[in-house]
Amino acid sequence: MKIESALQEFGLTEKETRVYLKLLEIGSATSGELMKLLSLYSKTIYEVLDRLIEKGLVSYVVSSNIKHFEAANPEKFLDILSEEESRIKKREATIKEVIPNLTAQRKLGREPQEATIYKGKNGLKSVFDDMLKEKGEILVFGGGGKFKATLGPYSDLWHRKRGKLGIPLQVLWNESLRNKTGYLKEFSLIKIKFLPKEFDNPAPAMIYRDKVAIIIWSETPFVTLLRSKDVANTFRSYFDTLWNKIAKA
Repeated sequence: MKIESALQEFGLTEKETRVYLKLLEIGSATSGELMKLLSLYSKTIYEVLDRLIEKGLVSYVVSSNIKHFEAANPEKFLDILSEEESRIKKREATIKEVIPNLTAQRKLGREPQEATIYKGKNGLKSVFDDMLKEKGEILVFGGGGKFKATLGPYSDLWHRKRGKLGIPLQVLWNESLRNKTGYLKEFSLIKIKFLPKEFDNPAPAMIYRDKVAIIIWSETPFVTLLRSKDVANTFRSYFDTLWNKIAKA
C-alpha cells in the first residue's frame, strides 16, 4: 500500500497527508515555507497544521517569534490507535452495563406482534444470525439454493455454527431443486423433502420460535420478519401438514 493511501486510510485528509510527509522529509519548516513548497493558501496551511497538532502528529518550537513545525515520530500513529482502542473498550464496558435495562425497556414497549424489514446482504445476515441466537428448530418452506449463491462463505459458516449449536433444520423444497442439495450433505441436522414441481414458492418462509422470515431473493434482497406467536404457529402447522402428509422424501 502506498504511504499516502495508508495515512488517508488512518484518517488523515489529502492535505494533512501532504503536510505531514513534507515535514517528515525536510525536518522543520515555517508555515510560509510550507505554503511555497506545497502551493497551498496560508489559511489552508494554518487549518491543516492546527488539525495535525490537535492529533499529536505535528509539534512546533518558537524561534525569534516564528513557529517552526516538525512532524511527530511515525510511531505516534500506533500510540493514537492504542488510545482509541482503550477508549473503545471503556465505551464497550459502559454500554454493556446498561444493555439489560435497555432490553427490558424495549420489551415493555413492544407490541405482541411486529413486522420489521431488513434490506441488503447485511440485513439478511442479521436475520440469519437471529435464528442462531434463538437456538430453536428452523423450518424452511420454499426457495432453494439462493442462500449460498447470495451470501457465499457466510452460508457455510452459518450451517457449521447451526450444527455446533444443535439446531435442527427441516427444508421443504420444490422437486425441481433436488439436484441443488448436494452441498448441504456436508452439514449436520438437516432434513429435506420435496413438493411437486407445481408447488412453487419463490419467496421462502423460514419459521423459528415465534418468528417468520419471508425472504425475497432479488438483486437487492430483503426480508420481512414477522414476530407473532399466532402467525408462527399457523405457518408451522401448515409446514407440518405438508411435511407429514404431502411431501415425499
